[in-house]
Amino acid sequence: MNVTDRVLKVISHTLPVDVHGLVNKLQASIAEEFFDPCHLGVDTTYLDADLRIVRYTGSKRLEGVRTIFQRSNSPPVV
Repeated sequence: MNVTDRVLKVISHTLPVDVHGLVNKLQASIAEEFFDPCHLGVDTTYLDADLRIVRYTGSKRLEGVRTIFQRSNSPPVV
């Protein structure tokens, strides 16, 4: 799959048989803060060429939660 302009596109030309199972696996592997539509704000707390750390604001449930993003081609963070 590829993500282009927030649209998930299946690379193979056939759709999965178990679409519900696919969505469940995606939700299990993606941080839950991506699914909270309630006035969620994001503050970048650290940024360099390989790493970004963000803090979520505006949601009572996710206030102060931090997520770390690392470029896929960068060396592992130890």
